Amino acid sequence: MDRRNSQRGYTVLELFIVVFVIGILFVGVVMVGVGICGNQWYTEGGVLRELQIQHPNATKVMASERNVFAGSRVTVEQEGKPVVYCFGSNIMFNYTFEDCGD
Repeated sequence: MDRRNSQRGYTVLELFIVVFVIGILFVGVVMVGVGICGNQWYTEGGVLRELQIQHPNATKVMASERNVFAGSRVTVEQEGKPVVYCFGSNIMFNYTFEDCGD
């Protein structure tokens, strides 16, 4: 029996393909994880509508600051004065608001 035919194993190309596929899957999972828990998933109109449920005097969004790993900040006009709120959102557009105290 020829020695080359009796050895079993994987070629470098096969191992490279497996590592490449695992790497792509890992990057995809990490990016989806960041997207789900990050705060970049919001629109100013959506934030204003959700904020008006808790604070009906909020009339318009004056400024917003998107943060991926920390709470985003939005400045709204409320009773003629600017008020800053910190909030979190996710890919399903679920918002949580708190007063930043600025």
